[in-house]
Amino acid sequence: MREGAADIAAIDCVSWALLLRDFPAELAGLKIIDRTASVPGLPLITSAETPVERVAALRDGLTQVVNDPANRPMLNALLIKDFSPFPALPGKLFSVDNLGPKMGCSS
Repeated sequence: MREGAADIAAIDCVSWALLLRDFPAELAGLKIIDRTASVPGLPLITSAETPVERVAALRDGLTQVVNDPANRPMLNALLIKDFSPFPALPGKLFSVDNLGPKMGCSS
């Protein structure tokens, strides 16, 4: 944005907070013009082609990481408090192709 390649950007609150804490100069000259509604956390997204077994392994691994007290300092530094898997919605995959038009977007 500073180089003129963009006029506006959507930056999630966790990324903004991490930049503000660790690299405040990177936010110099930028300002927040609006906010979206708060949500419990940021999504973790994988390919629609990811096998169910791999999704289960990823969920199990992330749950183990956040529940291991030895990881708390790292998780605190990354502003991660918890991990809550979102229930699978068979046949309800979202993509730009099928969600975009519903949101008023077109390709």
